[in-house]
Amino acid sequence: MAGLPLAGFRLLASGPDGLKPIPFQIDEVDAEGLYVLTDGAEPNRDEGGKGQERNLDGALDGNDEVVFMAGDCGDRAAQDAWPAGADRMVEIEVRDPDTAGRGWAYLAWFQHPPPESPKDYVRYDPGEDRIHAECYTLGYAPEKDLVYTTSLAIEPECGGNGRDLLDRLLIRFSATVLLRGVTFSRNEDDFVSRVLAYKDGPVRMMRRVANSMRLVAGLKTPKLIAYSMYYRDAVEAPNRIDVPVAVGKVLRDFHFEGGADYLHECIGMRFYSSRNPAGVLVDGRMSPEEEALNTQDLEWTLLAGPQGNLLTRVDLGPGLREVVGKELIYRDDATRSQPPESEFGQFPKIAFSFTNLTALKRGRYSYSVHFYCLPPYRPGVEKEFLDILDRPVEARTSERPRPDRF
Repeated sequence: MAGLPLAGFRLLASGPDGLKPIPFQIDEVDAEGLYVLTDGAEPNRDEGGKGQERNLDGALDGNDEVVFMAGDCGDRAAQDAWPAGADRMVEIEVRDPDTAGRGWAYLAWFQHPPPESPKDYVRYDPGEDRIHAECYTLGYAPEKDLVYTTSLAIEPECGGNGRDLLDRLLIRFSATVLLRGVTFSRNEDDFVSRVLAYKDGPVRMMRRVANSMRLVAGLKTPKLIAYSMYYRDAVEAPNRIDVPVAVGKVLRDFHFEGGADYLHECIGMRFYSSRNPAGVLVDGRMSPEEEALNTQDLEWTLLAGPQGNLLTRVDLGPGLREVVGKELIYRDDATRSQPPESEFGQFPKIAFSFTNLTALKRGRYSYSVHFYCLPPYRPGVEKEFLDILDRPVEARTSERPRPDRF
């Protein structure tokens, strides 16, 4: 199917009524490895790299991604099943490595394609900078140059109450410059974020954002390009950091923390983690159980209750995880403030402090943050979502010949 126009593809699943379209998208990747995002101030195209004679924009090639929800797969279609008008078709088998459960989808190409599936799992409002997914609504700061998320609601269809739970995402750090002995601190209000481009597909919406930090006298740090990806019930934020010089040669006493400060709407929820499976009650007061939480080497955290169930995991990439420590900061305290914030108090604050940062050498590093909207929580249900990364489904493709070519 290489070289075929993307507009002619449809993804189908087999059920009682035969092969029917399911939501999907084909996300192009350009020669530099960037996703092709077609809307916004600085969209890009797949124009091919050196030595490639033709423009690959709008046509399928080897680094493009076919994106769909595994849960939309169907039964295996009979050998003679063939959608009317299709010219070519490939069978995609999806398998769960733990349960051996399987499902099938069929990528077909048409000269005159039939209507696509009307289902749309996620929608982006660029004017409001707000994402409306089937399981959540998420919004960014109304000031368009700020980087952080300021609203998050879990929808009733996915176990929430549709009310805003989030005060803001937190980015706080301080450091001392070695040569000058000057100590400075910055927070999320000191970051500048600009949406460069986006793509709003039926299965995932993607934004490419340029982030930088305000310094002094109008100066800013170099831009950091980051992606955010939004699915039906999940958000992924893969990040890449280029460190131009060994941190310890420039800074000392480098403290960095990132996380979230929640609103009083979260009172009555419970906080769990990979090392605190019994959970603790969020009530605006630090209980002895909360003071005694294990804060080391957490794989995941979870805030759960009738307001919704939000699982978070932070994964440090190679080179980071071997050097940098990660320690939970948890505070459930209606009397304690850590400005800037919109609402006084922490209900709770859930963040991580990253240690030993001055040991980082020059190089390129990666880390990712993942959020998942879970069904009503019971111990063990988190594994299904952790396995998205830890035990990913396997996919295998094979050509399906037309019945008249048997």
